[in-house]
Amino acid sequence: MMTFKEQMFRNHLLSTTINYWYQGKQFNVKQLPLKDLKITPPTHPLDLEEDIKQNGLQHPITVFNNVVEIGNNRCIAAQSLGYETISAFVCKDVIEARIVGEALKG
Repeated sequence: MMTFKEQMFRNHLLSTTINYWYQGKQFNVKQLPLKDLKITPPTHPLDLEEDIKQNGLQHPITVFNNVVEIGNNRCIAAQSLGYETISAFVCKDVIEARIVGEALKG
């Protein structure tokens, strides 16, 4: 049986809109244009370009109201690699964004 993270990686390559279920909660993942997102420079920048080049984007970012809540480093790396869109959990509110973040930690 695949883990939640393995399912996300496999599935986000197959569709532009995906519904994920994790511990009874449904999360929607969509391809969003990077140019439309508000990306905040991270406090602790990470160099993810090489990892994304080798492995692709492993985990969707988390977005609420076109503001990146989780995944600013991934957005910056994807932009520098020439990505036009990025996989994102599109949340209804900030609380849902935090729930997604907590779910992905486990």
